[in-house]
Amino acid sequence: MPSVNARGGAVLVLLGALCGRLLLAGSLPLTEAEVVLWARARGVVPGDVRAAALLVTGSTDIFGQAPLGIRALGVVISGLAPLLLLRHAADPLRFAILLLGLPGLVWSGLFAGTGPLLFAGGCAALSGALGGSWLFAGAGVALAGLGDLAALALWPLLWVTTPGNWRQMLPGLLLSLLATGPALHRAVLHELDGSVLAAVPLSVLSGNPGLLLVALAAGAVALRKRGETPGPSPALHCTLIGLGLLLTTAGAAGFAGLVLGGSLAVGQLGRASWVAAGLGLLLSAGLVAHSYRPVLLFDGDPTARLGVGPDLGRAVEAWGVEPVYTSTVEDAALIAYYGGVESFVLPGPAAEHALFVRPWRGGPTIAADAYCADRSGPNVVSEYNADGTPLDRWQVYELWGCSPAGPLALAR
Repeated sequence: MPSVNARGGAVLVLLGALCGRLLLAGSLPLTEAEVVLWARARGVVPGDVRAAALLVTGSTDIFGQAPLGIRALGVVISGLAPLLLLRHAADPLRFAILLLGLPGLVWSGLFAGTGPLLFAGGCAALSGALGGSWLFAGAGVALAGLGDLAALALWPLLWVTTPGNWRQMLPGLLLSLLATGPALHRAVLHELDGSVLAAVPLSVLSGNPGLLLVALAAGAVALRKRGETPGPSPALHCTLIGLGLLLTTAGAAGFAGLVLGGSLAVGQLGRASWVAAGLGLLLSAGLVAHSYRPVLLFDGDPTARLGVGPDLGRAVEAWGVEPVYTSTVEDAALIAYYGGVESFVLPGPAAEHALFVRPWRGGPTIAADAYCADRSGPNVVSEYNADGTPLDRWQVYELWGCSPAGPLALAR
C-alpha cells in the first residue's frame, strides 16, 4: 500500500498539473473544431448536439464564452479523474509524473472535444474494475463511449483480463449500452465506414514512446508470472487495457491504464519507467512550447490551426451586411464566434442583401448562384502563419435577391 505522504505528493502533482492546464487553456487560441462545437452547442450551425457539445454548453454557462470558458469544464474533469486511481497505484508519485509525460494527454485533456470524456471515462472504468465495482466501471465506459463509441472496447478488454467476473460485469455492461444506445443506433444506420481504425497511427504515436516500451515489457513479465498469485496481475490488466485502446480512435480512454500498468513495474523496469517519465516530460514541454512559438512548420502540424478565424470574423463584421451565407459549417462557426454576425450554411433564409463566404478557389461560378439573383466580387480575406506564409484564404461575395427557393429576381 502506498504511504499517505506518497499519495499526498501525487495529489499535489496532479492539482498543479490541473492549474497549469487551465493557464494553457486560457492563453492558447481556439481550434476550428472547438469553435464548431461551441456553435453547435449554441444552435448557431446545424448538426447533432453530441456529448462533447453539451460539455461545452455547460462550461460556457459557468465560465463564459472566452477560450478558457469553452474548455474549462473539460480540463477540470480530465484533471481530477486520475485521483480515482491513486489508491490502486503502488507508486502514486510515479503514476502522477508519468501522466504528465503523455504528449497526447496534453492535447486531449486541454482542448474542448471528446478527449476529456474519453480520459475521464477510462479512469472511472479502470477504477471501478480494479475495485470490483462494475456499475461504477459501467458508468465510466458510458462516459467514454459518449465521447467515442470505440471506447466500448473496454468491455472485451476487461473480460479478457478478468474472465471469471463476466456475470458481475453484466449490470455495468447494460448501463453503458443504455447510455450509448442512441449513438450506437446512429452508427449502425449511418456511420459504419471503417473510421474506428482511421486514426490508429495517431493514437499510438500520442503515447510516450518510452512508456510504451516499459509497459510492453511489464506486461510480458506479468504474463510469464501469471498464476503465481491468485487473480489477474494488475500490471498485465492495466497494460492490456491501455495498449488495446491505443489501437482504436478512443486511445485517450486507455492512457490511464497504460500509465498505471507502467507505474507498477519494479526492479530494472521500474527504473526504466522513471527514464520514460523524463523523456515524456521533455516531449510534453516541447509540444507546449511549439504551440506558442512553432519550431517547425509542417503539413499536419496539430498546432497549425490554432487561432484560425479571427481575421475572417473581423473582416465580415466590418462589411456590416447580414445574413452571411457560407459553404462550410466551419466558416459559419468562425464568423459567428469571432465576428458576432448571423451566419448560415447555404441555402439559409431569404434576404435582399447578403454576403457569401467560401474557402478560396478558382472557377466562374459559386454555390450561391443557385439561390441569388446577382452578386459582386470576389474580395479576398487571408490569414498567415508565423513565418508570413498564407495559412488560409477566403473569398467574400456580396449578394442580392437571395431565397432558398431560388433567385428573387430583385433589381440591384
